[in-house]
Amino acid sequence: MSDYEFRSCGEELRVISDPDQPPKIVGHVAVFGSRSLPIPLFEGSKTKFVEIMARGAFKKFLADGNDVIALVEHNLRERLARRGSGTLQLWEDDKGLAFEIAPPNTEVGRSTLEHVRRKDFAGMSFRFKADADEWDLLANPMLRTVKSVSHMPEVSVVMIPAYPATTAEVRSHVEELLGTGDAQTSDIPETTGNETQTDTEVERRLKFYDAQGVK
Repeated sequence: MSDYEFRSCGEELRVISDPDQPPKIVGHVAVFGSRSLPIPLFEGSKTKFVEIMARGAFKKFLADGNDVIALVEHNLRERLARRGSGTLQLWEDDKGLAFEIAPPNTEVGRSTLEHVRRKDFAGMSFRFKADADEWDLLANPMLRTVKSVSHMPEVSVVMIPAYPATTAEVRSHVEELLGTGDAQTSDIPETTGNETQTDTEVERRLKFYDAQGVK
C-alpha cells in the first residue's frame, strides 16, 4: 500500500516493577480474532467493513528483525523505546501481539509511566501496511481478515484511540474484488440485517451493478 493504516487496541496497559530493574509498560498492541468497530471503506463512505487480525499476522514481520519505535500519541518528539535498541520487545502470544516498553528516565518516560499507573491511557495504536488479506464480501458488514503485516514502523500509547482509517488502496482492492470498477461503492445500499446472505445479498449487489452498467 502507498499509505499506512491506523488501528487501535483498547486492551489494558500495565506497569510492572522489579526491585532490581526499572519499571516497564506491558500489554497488547493487537488481539487476534477480535472484530473491529465498523470501518468506513473510505472517508465519507456509507459502506463499512469490520476487520480481524489473523493469528500469525505479525510473525514474518517480527522474524525479519524490522525496527519499530514506541511513541506517545504518534508524536515523534515523545519517544519511549525502540526495538532496534532492545528497549521495545514485541512478540506474538496466544492472545495477540504483545509488547514490553522500557521507558527512558526522562520527563516523557516518567510522565507516561504515571499516566499508565493512573489508567489515563486507553490502550495502544499502531500504523501498518498489510501485504496479505482476505475479504468476505457477502458478510454484513463485509469482513476483512489481515493475514500478514509487512510494515509497522511505530506503535503508540494513546489516551483516546483514533477511529480506524483505511487507505485509497483498500477501497480500490475491494472494488476490484466486487468487480465494480469505477462504480461508487459508497452507494451500495445497506442490508436491513434480516436478509439471507446467500440469496438476498447477492441479488442486492447484482441489482446495484446492473444499475451502474457494470458487467
